[in-house]
Amino acid sequence: MNGQKLSGLNQQAQVMFQDDRLLPWKTVLGNLLMTGNDPDKAKLLLARVGVEEYADAYPATLFGGQRQRAALARVLLSSPQLLLLDNPLGALDALTRSKMQELILQVCKEEGITTVLVTHDVREATIMANKIWVIKALFPPC
Repeated sequence: MNGQKLSGLNQQAQVMFQDDRLLPWKTVLGNLLMTGNDPDKAKLLLARVGVEEYADAYPATLFGGQRQRAALARVLLSSPQLLLLDNPLGALDALTRSKMQELILQVCKEEGITTVLVTHDVREATIMANKIWVIKALFPPC
């Protein structure tokens, strides 16, 4: 990365999966602050993803889309150089999904974050990407 060989944990990269992977024993804000992040920036990102009123709630009390937006705030909070997204918006309704696509694009542009997005949604790929690769399975589905 940036001409350097990587070995071990890469602190400049973040991954967001299809599921939120929030720790159930921590509040939403607690999940964002686990690595010593700035509480004010965490609250701002929760507001940007539209879940600021759930900062003190536990993940089990939120709907799937709310948890996914909290997970998005968590990965954006560290201002990574590389953001790997594995179908991160699949649990969201169409309107919220569109807003989160815009937010990801905006934050990545503001902070100069290189992003790799894996999605099954062709429309999402065309909206969010400046380069698209289509990967075809080698084996037919079972």
